[in-house]
Amino acid sequence: MSTAPINRNHLTDSYLLYYSGEHVWYETHMFFQAAAAILSDTALQSPNAGLLFLMRNATVEAFGFHLRNLLDFFRPDRKEPRDTDVLAADFFNNKRLPDDFPKLSQLAASARMRANKELAHLTTERKKALDPAKAWPVRELTEEILGLVKHFVQNASPSKLDRGYVARVEELLSHVVHT
Repeated sequence: MSTAPINRNHLTDSYLLYYSGEHVWYETHMFFQAAAAILSDTALQSPNAGLLFLMRNATVEAFGFHLRNLLDFFRPDRKEPRDTDVLAADFFNNKRLPDDFPKLSQLAASARMRANKELAHLTTERKKALDPAKAWPVRELTEEILGLVKHFVQNASPSKLDRGYVARVEELLSHVVHT
C-alpha cells in the first residue's frame, strides 16, 4: 500500500480494507489492552517504584490516547473532517453512520475533551496529582467503546471492513474485555 496520503474523497474499498486491518485494528487493540491492564490488579507490578510509576502512567496515557482516537473515529467532533481523516462513516456504503449507531454519552464527550487537554498538550486545565477526579472511569468508557466497536463490526460494509479485523476484534472481545 502506498505511503502517500490519500484524500478522504478518494478512499477506495481496497484502501479501507487495508486501513481497517492495520490502523483501526491497532487503535482498537491498544485501547482494550490498556483498559484490561488498568482494570487488572496484577498487570502492572514491579519491585522498582520508579518503573511502576512510569508503567502505570504510560498505561493510563495509552488508554486516554487510544480512547480519544476511537471517539474521533466513531463520532468526530469536527463538522468538517480533515482531508486525510478516516472515519467510521467511511466504512458504510453511503459514507454515513446508520441512524441507530450509538451516540456518545456525556461521559465519553467529557473524556474526549479531557484527553485533548491532558494528553495532547500542556494546559492549566490539567488535574492535580492528588485530585480525586484524576482517575479515569475506565470501566464505563470501555463499555461504551465496546458498544461502538460491536455496532461497527456488525454493520459496516463487508467490502470495506477487513475480515481479519472483524475476527481479531471478536477474539479480543471474547478474551480480554470482562467489564
